[in-house]
Amino acid sequence: MSELISVVGQVTKLLTALIAIYFAVGLVINIAQAQLASGTGDTLGYARALQQGVVMVVLIALTASMPSIIEFLQSRFGNAVETAGGAVRIWKAIAQLVISTVVGGAAIYTVVVSVWSSVSVQAGMVMGSSSMVSTAMARVWKLILGVVATVLVVAIANWIIGLLF
Repeated sequence: MSELISVVGQVTKLLTALIAIYFAVGLVINIAQAQLASGTGDTLGYARALQQGVVMVVLIALTASMPSIIEFLQSRFGNAVETAGGAVRIWKAIAQLVISTVVGGAAIYTVVVSVWSSVSVQAGMVMGSSSMVSTAMARVWKLILGVVATVLVVAIANWIIGLLF
């Protein structure tokens, strides 16, 4: 069983490297598209490129964390499949992994939105646009509420997992 896990780990590392290269190239292309759309005044194209760029950043972060995810799965699933208690531990580990992934995605989203909002506030202050500043501040408040909601959902999910397992 450990040899199989080792082979799967090696194949996964190779696939992870290829996926990381693919998403890194995609991110660079999206940045170029955003610059081109910004230069031509195409706001829809700019927004689309930024949306795709955020997805690429999330996927690159997920791909970069794959070695630790694989290590986590190997440590949790080593020989646990042979007993009923081991199967329960596997499901609990998978549930905790999903919750950790949600928290990681929320953290990445929080960083991206906070940076974008702070840049918007600075640009609005430089240009003297009170509407831009108020829009960016509203975005910050939505971000804070989203973080609080995410933390609450994760706490509730962990509580439910604790009850079930």
